[in-house]
Amino acid sequence: MKHAVRSDVVDAIADECELTTAKASQALDAALTFIATTLPDRDVRLKGFGSFHRKLLCARKRHSPALGVYDMPKHYRLRFIPCPPLAAAVKSAEPPVVEDAEAL
Repeated sequence: MKHAVRSDVVDAIADECELTTAKASQALDAALTFIATTLPDRDVRLKGFGSFHRKLLCARKRHSPALGVYDMPKHYRLRFIPCPPLAAAVKSAEPPVVEDAEAL
């Protein structure tokens, strides 16, 4: 299974918006920078795509074989919740047919 990488996204933006690759790359950088700088203060909701939000996890005790029992302070975890059409599209997608189990 091939992954979509940054250059694939830049090329798609350039084609769809009739921009140069450099301008499309700047647009992607601007969008990602906005999301990254906004998330510490508030959630980001993109209509038709999904929501990025912070989930506060309470302080608790954790157990690790290497460290034993230790206290984990409260902290935020980043969550992404896709919009219903995106979630449905991913859920209904056909899984790839793998003939060779070692290919995974």
